[in-house]
Amino acid sequence: MNNEFALVSDRLEAAFNAITQLVSVMNEEFSDLPVSSKEFFILKTIYSRERRGEHITATELSRIFCVSKPAITQFAASLKKNGYIVKKKSSDDRRITHIALTKKAYDLINDIDKYLYKRFDFTKEFGTEKFNQLLNLIDEFVEAIKSKHNK
Repeated sequence: MNNEFALVSDRLEAAFNAITQLVSVMNEEFSDLPVSSKEFFILKTIYSRERRGEHITATELSRIFCVSKPAITQFAASLKKNGYIVKKKSSDDRRITHIALTKKAYDLINDIDKYLYKRFDFTKEFGTEKFNQLLNLIDEFVEAIKSKHNK
């Protein structure tokens, strides 16, 4: 049992280190851009919702990004201050506030997407199938951890 425990522990450490390195590389790539990588992916999440004709709240963003609502509120305040988002009251329930993108945010997302495509077109290096396998494995890994946590 001790060997099995050590093996699982080592694998989790390796996975954590790989993810940490990926986050570090992404943060480095964003260092010269007007938003952080976290802010960009928050904007991208809002963008994806808006493309589907859906709204999103700070509470939903905190759940998606697995961070506290105050942390999302802090990101939102910075994005609002810089003109990337606006807050709008729901027409159905005035107690609910949706977060929406501005034209400035759409332009920024377009520019950063082009930049990231040039820098990180993983499909050239890995091929589409291999890259999709990686994404699926990460999703499965996260779901397995969540299911163990919820038991």
